[in-house]
Amino acid sequence: MPKEIVIDQSGFNEDDRRGLRAEVRWSREAEYVQLATVADEAPAASGLGGEGWHVSLDRRGINEMIRYLRRARDQAFGRDE
Repeated sequence: MPKEIVIDQSGFNEDDRRGLRAEVRWSREAEYVQLATVADEAPAASGLGGEGWHVSLDRRGINEMIRYLRRARDQAFGRDE
């Protein structure tokens, strides 16, 4: 099963960038795409250690997510030319 990972750049604070990431997994055979947020080494007080949230997306959901991410990127950082 292929997987791509994006590491969180902010962490819990400026000195503590541990284990936060977004993962995208997919399977051609099972025809699914899954997006997950995962916190492997979160501080114990946060309650997030080794846990995350997963969502499975169909083609329509993926297209919506792409549109929303582009809109958010453009509004936060300006449009790519």
